[in-house]
Amino acid sequence: MRFIFRGHDSWGFFAQACLLDGAVLEPVAGNVPPSEGAYLCIVPVLDAWRVIRGLARQRGVRYFGDDIEPAVLADVRAGRALIVFDICNEAPVFHADVFGDLHRFAVENRIAMPRMVWLSQNRAIEATYRATYQVPDAYCLTFETYDFWTKNSVWMFAQGDRAGIEGHVSAMFDPQGKDRLLLCLNAAPRVHRVVTVAGLMELGVFEESLVSFAGLGHGKDGDVGDAEGVGRFLAAYPGLGFLREACTAAMGLRGVRVDGFSETGNALFDKIDVGPYRRTFFSLVTETEASGGEVDRATEKLIKAFGLGHPTMVVGNPRTLRFATELGFEDFSPVVGAAYDLEVDPGRRLGMVFEQVMVVRAAIRRDPVGWLGAVREIGAANARLAMGGGALAAYGAMYDRVVLERLFVLLS
Repeated sequence: MRFIFRGHDSWGFFAQACLLDGAVLEPVAGNVPPSEGAYLCIVPVLDAWRVIRGLARQRGVRYFGDDIEPAVLADVRAGRALIVFDICNEAPVFHADVFGDLHRFAVENRIAMPRMVWLSQNRAIEATYRATYQVPDAYCLTFETYDFWTKNSVWMFAQGDRAGIEGHVSAMFDPQGKDRLLLCLNAAPRVHRVVTVAGLMELGVFEESLVSFAGLGHGKDGDVGDAEGVGRFLAAYPGLGFLREACTAAMGLRGVRVDGFSETGNALFDKIDVGPYRRTFFSLVTETEASGGEVDRATEKLIKAFGLGHPTMVVGNPRTLRFATELGFEDFSPVVGAAYDLEVDPGRRLGMVFEQVMVVRAAIRRDPVGWLGAVREIGAANARLAMGGGALAAYGAMYDRVVLERLFVLLS
């Protein structure tokens, strides 16, 4: 399937991810519309606000509509092309301003709405969109789901030394190598990460764990766990009110690192320091969001822990563990309880995670060797799946193949 791209100097995350392992996407020479045959016009969105004409111009970035020439629009109207808004690097929630501007663009250019595809990581956004507009399919955008960070992560695992898998498993579950309870890596200091770190402090687990927290100065896009944001979170979920003082202490942390990398945030997406995993019994993964269901996704943060075979709990969106098990990973239950994963309320879910941390901590203290033995086979199976290429194959079958086939049908 051929493609051109508009609105950015690169062709974006979707094409990059598909081409990692040779999925059938082909850039058109010279990035010009082909003289015949069907094609995709990919618009790398990067941030959802960029598709709002006024905001893009106000902030000095290119507005995609200024870059799509009349010939491409004519091909979209004629059914020979699709416009694919590629935001598979993010999982934006529904905002009426974003989709209102997309609708206006379609009307102004006489484009049938289904010929514009919104490709993001958020599996929940289509339902909100349809509930908001309540119109027939012929007047709705097309929605597809794709996860750049996950695809890159499972691909990265599959490139490793397969002959070394069993040695890795032995090192991961060697009781002699364990000197800390859990590993909790935190990138941008989002509110739920501040509260999670505070919980580890309040429960007396912080000092016996490996916890990273770069500090509030490493926030991005305004999503920083400052005192105001943390205060709103605790007010919304009174059951976590006992963490108020610990949150103040957590917000005072600066430059707490446990891995060997100087980078922070997204710059760490393709980096793994295996050492901290081997030193700890399990991971407490703090995902990018911990929503009430308005976001449905997981990222490479979860895949790294599962792919290494490390027993894993997660502070994330509802049903985050399901995302991993759909790729073939096992979730370590019942040794590591997973009931919290189905809880929709973020406050109750986080409380359930803290409870499970303490249950597992007690089990490890009673019998660390026996606990590692109980999770070893699951961890080994997960590592073999990732490092043997099984997770990459599963992702390709569930997403690369399915998304490309559906786009092909729309172009037919």
